Amino acid sequence: MKNRYKITTIIVSSIICLIVIYLHLLSHDKTQEIYLQQTEKIIIDLRKDFLKDTVDNVFLEIDSLRESKRKSYKKNMEARLRRINEELNTTDEEFIDFFILKFMEDSNSKMWTAYLWDDLTDEILYSTSDLNNKNITIIKNDLKGTLSSYVVIKKNNIEGIFGVSKSYIDGLVKLEIADIIRTRKFSSDSYIWINEVINYDGGKNYALVKVHPNLESLEGTYLSTDIEDINGNLPYLEELEGIKKDGELFFNYYFKKLNTSEISEKISY
Repeated sequence: MKNRYKITTIIVSSIICLIVIYLHLLSHDKTQEIYLQQTEKIIIDLRKDFLKDTVDNVFLEIDSLRESKRKSYKKNMEARLRRINEELNTTDEEFIDFFILKFMEDSNSKMWTAYLWDDLTDEILYSTSDLNNKNITIIKNDLKGTLSSYVVIKKNNIEGIFGVSKSYIDGLVKLEIADIIRTRKFSSDSYIWINEVINYDGGKNYALVKVHPNLESLEGTYLSTDIEDINGNLPYLEELEGIKKDGELFFNYYFKKLNTSEISEKISY
């Protein structure tokens, strides 16, 4: 009887030990699983912060470059104004001829937007663009809205306005930023690309690939919101809808890895 009790005690103790060991191992596996999930989440959140900061810094760089060029061209404009003002003592005809030649013979004539007109007759004496079908008041208002900076000149009934357009400066900034982005290097096969949205309704040819360091052959080609990745996702549609809804988004899709032909899942901001 005593031996039977001892054997029973040993068996029960062994079972309890096994249960405790099993629960401990189960708890350890569960803890490890939770730890791995939390670690993965932390890593992904850090990657997202890096992506967002990188893009935001590009925006700041664009703004800084645009402002730098605006100030530079404003100095050019003010220097040209001083030179033109030196001709105010000439005859009206000589002043008009000088003004026209100054812009026509400029080595970088595309930089300037200039108008000269007779304030009494509203006759346009010179223009660098095709606003001649509008009256002077409309032209002046249009120019003041499209020029990065401008100056007004006046000699008797002759009046003019000239400056550098915002679109000209933006064009230069786009070229410089594109070159900068193409030469940027990041870890973990990261890169920045630029798509120019032409039609926010989406569909065929809704956007144009402007810069793509990972696949330069795509530059200059059109995109469609019905393009699928390897898993049947519609990344361009998801991207466009997210931008329209919130102005920003994170999304996952499958695309070629940088400098290889391997397809992998990517997270994009």
